[in-house]
Amino acid sequence: MARMKLGLASVLVAGSGILCSGPVDAATVAYYQWENGTDGERPHGKGTLSDSSGNGLDAWASGGLAYEASSNPGSTLAMRFDGSTGRAWVPDDPRLELTHGLTLEAYVYLRTAKGGVVVIRSDRRYDYDPYYLLVRHDGSLQFLVEEEAGVAAVLVSPSGLPLQQWLHVAGTLDDATGNMGL
Repeated sequence: MARMKLGLASVLVAGSGILCSGPVDAATVAYYQWENGTDGERPHGKGTLSDSSGNGLDAWASGGLAYEASSNPGSTLAMRFDGSTGRAWVPDDPRLELTHGLTLEAYVYLRTAKGGVVVIRSDRRYDYDPYYLLVRHDGSLQFLVEEEAGVAAVLVSPSGLPLQQWLHVAGTLDDATGNMGL
């Protein structure tokens, strides 16, 4: 099973909150710790957000992003997204194709109940593997995986996520059983 933390095929990582990551393992395809900045710094441009997995899938930073000092799990820095223009894009790469199981995970800190926040999203163009993890407008967590034929499997948490605290969120797809989990 491939593990992907905060980054996937032509991925958009955005939100009105802060994201950080936990430890990496051998199955991780892309991993963003946000460790290459200083508090208040605003990254911008190609390859400015380093992939800590060792796979070289560095992200492009644009819009309302800023490093923020934090006491999150596993790091002293987090990335603050402004909720409208902040983006971290990962260029397409064959290692990011959905060929086996999948885990999308992140640590998030939601400041407001704004909702509609994309945590991780893959590309939705033809011949790409659409999948995402997001916080819906009602504050619940949603995980979607779509197959080539355009049929989607969707899971939604039964309630909204709590605000003003670090949370580990994850969506999983088991390739052996086809089971999904949040």
